Amino acid sequence: MAWSYVDPQLLGKLSSLTLKGRHSVEGFLSGVHKSTFKGFNVEFAEHREYSPGDEIRHVDWKVYGKSDRYYIKEYEEETNRRCFLVLDGSASMSYRGEKATWSKFAYACFVATSMAHILLHQGDSVGLTLCSKTLKRSLPVRAGRDQLGTIAGALEEVEPRGETTLGETLSELAGSLKSRSLVLVLSDLLEEGDGIIQAFKRFEFLKHEVMVFHVLDRDELTLPFRDTVRFEGLEEDLRVITDPEAIRREYVELISTFCEHYRRACAQAGMDYTLLDTSVPLDQSLIRFFSTRG
Repeated sequence: MAWSYVDPQLLGKLSSLTLKGRHSVEGFLSGVHKSTFKGFNVEFAEHREYSPGDEIRHVDWKVYGKSDRYYIKEYEEETNRRCFLVLDGSASMSYRGEKATWSKFAYACFVATSMAHILLHQGDSVGLTLCSKTLKRSLPVRAGRDQLGTIAGALEEVEPRGETTLGETLSELAGSLKSRSLVLVLSDLLEEGDGIIQAFKRFEFLKHEVMVFHVLDRDELTLPFRDTVRFEGLEEDLRVITDPEAIRREYVELISTFCEHYRRACAQAGMDYTLLDTSVPLDQSLIRFFSTRG
């Protein structure tokens, strides 16, 4: 079945890519990172660093004796990552500039399905959370090829609306995760207050890996308008008439500061931050993202 937010050509270009976590234990001790055995029983697979909430009974005391650090034994059935796509479904995500091919929401959906395809292909389990003040929908984490269609089908049913509740949603998700997980956030991050930053700090404390995709339209980055324009709020009843030429320099400085604020917050929390300009072709944006991860 053809899905609106699944591009076979795009997925073909990404078919050779894999998305690996930055927090895996590689080469710490010879033979410690991975020792997978085939069989019908649950087998030991690898070690990972201890995280708050892990059961003490899974601590490998032999490794502790050699390294003076706590590592947890994971088993084959636990090796595949649990991955969560968190997609901002608020009204501001519906914005689409005159020269843009897609709205911010549509662009984010294509990125989400592309990432889901890669993760599912490499054996990970993927779930989806859509959020705004008037929209909240979640798909449980599952593996297998059918999950991509389930995610794509859910995205097709959504029309961005309402105010953003991203900070609240992320905080709730962080509190619900029982094991170390990968969280991919796709949003324009247009939320007042520090709720999003606080949620990032909570993920950091719990040692989850987070990748933030900051999705903005070219209009929002450059304010290209030349004549007097009436701006209307998408999430609140606000109208402003102004001359873009008169405010462009100050505006561009403000939006640059806004992006840098989140970039630094992510860096401090050990998270990936990627600014996605919706005027850039999807394949270029995604290949650039993977190239920066080595």
